[in-house]
Amino acid sequence: MEGVPVLVVGGGPAGMAAALAARRHGVRVVLVEAGDDLGGQYWRHLPAERAGAREELLHHGWRRFLRMRAALLADDGCEIVLNGHVWSADRRDGAPPLIHVVVGPPDGNGRPPRTFDPATLILATGAQERTLPFPGWDLPGVFTAGAAQALAKGERVAVGRRVLVAGAGPFLLPVVTSLLRTGAEVVGVVEAAGWRQLATGWGARPWRLIAASAKAAELGGYVRDLAAKRIPYRTGAAVTAAHGTGRVEAVTVAGLGPDWSPRSGTARRVEVDAVCVSHGFVPRTELAVAAGCATGPDGAVTVDDGQRTSVPGVFTAGELTGIGGVDLALAEGEIAGAVAAGGHPAGRAVRARRVFREFAGRLAAAHRIGPGWQAWLDDTTTVCRCEDVTAGDLRRAARLTEARGLRSLKLTTRAGLGICQGRTCGRAVEDILAAAGPGLLDTGRTAQRPIAVPIRLAELAATTNPPTSTAVPSSTAVPSSTAVPSSAAVPSSAAVPSSAAVPSSAAVPSSAAVPSSAAVPSSAAVPSSAAPVAAAGVVVRVAGTARGEPAATTNSPTAAAVPPSVAPAAAAEPAGVAGTARGELATTTNPPTPAAVPEVATPAVPAAAAEPAGVAGTVRDELATTTNPRAASAVPTASAVPTASAVPTASAVPTASAVPTASAVPTASAVPTASAVPAPAASAGSAAVAGAEPVAPTAGGDGAVAARDTRIETDRDGSVAGNVRMGPQEDRS
Repeated sequence: MEGVPVLVVGGGPAGMAAALAARRHGVRVVLVEAGDDLGGQYWRHLPAERAGAREELLHHGWRRFLRMRAALLADDGCEIVLNGHVWSADRRDGAPPLIHVVVGPPDGNGRPPRTFDPATLILATGAQERTLPFPGWDLPGVFTAGAAQALAKGERVAVGRRVLVAGAGPFLLPVVTSLLRTGAEVVGVVEAAGWRQLATGWGARPWRLIAASAKAAELGGYVRDLAAKRIPYRTGAAVTAAHGTGRVEAVTVAGLGPDWSPRSGTARRVEVDAVCVSHGFVPRTELAVAAGCATGPDGAVTVDDGQRTSVPGVFTAGELTGIGGVDLALAEGEIAGAVAAGGHPAGRAVRARRVFREFAGRLAAAHRIGPGWQAWLDDTTTVCRCEDVTAGDLRRAARLTEARGLRSLKLTTRAGLGICQGRTCGRAVEDILAAAGPGLLDTGRTAQRPIAVPIRLAELAATTNPPTSTAVPSSTAVPSSTAVPSSAAVPSSAAVPSSAAVPSSAAVPSSAAVPSSAAVPSSAAVPSSAAPVAAAGVVVRVAGTARGEPAATTNSPTAAAVPPSVAPAAAAEPAGVAGTARGELATTTNPPTPAAVPEVATPAVPAAAAEPAGVAGTVRDELATTTNPRAASAVPTASAVPTASAVPTASAVPTASAVPTASAVPTASAVPTASAVPAPAASAGSAAVAGAEPVAPTAGGDGAVAARDTRIETDRDGSVAGNVRMGPQEDRS
């Protein structure tokens, strides 16, 4: 865990301004940015190794960005973490949350984790696009406007040759410019807001716009591009359907009424090979919500004059506080950085924030989405594309259940529980459910994502360090994945007599289904002078675990007491995991250090058939059950815990090969012994334990016995996601 005075999450305009302001007040800063360079989506650009000759043509304020980036890179007091993906914020009372990060490419494997404990935290995570669904919007060739701009800026790729740009808001205009720069033909711009709505938003008290005159100059440049290419600009209309076989070939454009419902008789068909659609932006509030920050009716985080949120020590800046554009983001970032560092913001930044917050209010009024848009959806229109949930599914669920809880309705319909976690469809799902039923009590739940970005299970396992097991009293039988001998401790350097060699297949049973009432500790306590018992290859079965439920294989509690007259437990499941499926939980990493168990003298108890403990071929991404195991507590002398093999109370335990009775510990490798005891011929799978699924051993590719392919299925909502790719998120700060 790394303590840091000021942690900034987000390297767009707001985050960069916040970091620079904090450094001006002499405070050390760590800035975490998910991309491979600073700038966010607003200043997205080609990488340095293939930089564009005239990059400034695609950006406003490009020189300002270059100055800000150079200052941050040259400052030894500011650490910049690129490709840093914040996957969780651990909420704490009265303090900023702990921030968990993995560093590496979005689809990388084995990305090193970092955890920050910030004295103050500034969230500048920007916004993402909102796109209203329509019939055919899931056809190839239908893009969000932000995706089209990202491809143009970051790769110089045009999404099509003949493109229509549609939606609502001034963002449509820079998208047109980006498409023109990449050689695309833009056949038109379709704005959903009508002239009356636009005049209400922009025309009220127009003299107050003089303070934002820089915006007028920017608008003039876009108008020149439209005029030069004679691109038609239509208001009060929308794309209400897309058509094509295999990909988009045409779209239907219809006129809209004041409430955005289509007007009959106005539809016309436009031939295109791509369409770019955007109906504004919504703040990316996953981390802010996880931290406990209060939000307003529009979903934006509420802040005071110093950009402080409702959580002590947490600040936000940029689009998180409301969609207002780059100038507002820069002003808010500068204020947040200064206050977080214990200083006072510059008066210039405070004045700029006031001006551009008013501009943001006009923007919201002029391009506010009308409720009538749902009229262009028929019941077959897919709304949740990840889970294939249609508008009809949502309407029927709301009408038949009359439920008002969004969580209940999401579970009923599966809407918003797919790979994007409602980022694409969340607001639309909420609107449709609210209109079709009695209303919603908990709007905004689609923005709650405890796992903020996809992360592999193996990466989760790597974020923890197992503790050392505690000592177990001498009167205790120790449950474990191996049998514990009763005699003298075996020195780790002891040689193995040739008459007592234990074959490699004689490893102690490493896995068996255990009754749900008996928790199994994750490590065996062994005399400190003895060789550690190998725990490799242990596979904890979770067959039957409901999708999305966490497997109870980590942080195992203390074993429960079982009478000493326990009969041999169920036959062990083979532990060779050659071919083990990704997602299985294997206790093959970092086994805890064994603790001491003094000598006890009692008759030996026969064990179940042994299994090989090799883990050759274990697939990457398995999650080890040795993460944070709790120490085994003392078990009374009159008890033992049933495991995959019988647990002895004293003497040595016979296994599938010769096991010593005087002073030996059976392990996965050769064990020093004094005498050999033949093992009973119990067969694997000959007995069943309550709640367990019988397992038949199969041969792996290397001839070793392999465990049956047992998978842990994550919930379809991706709450614990593995190898998942997410599309670029729009940071409009």
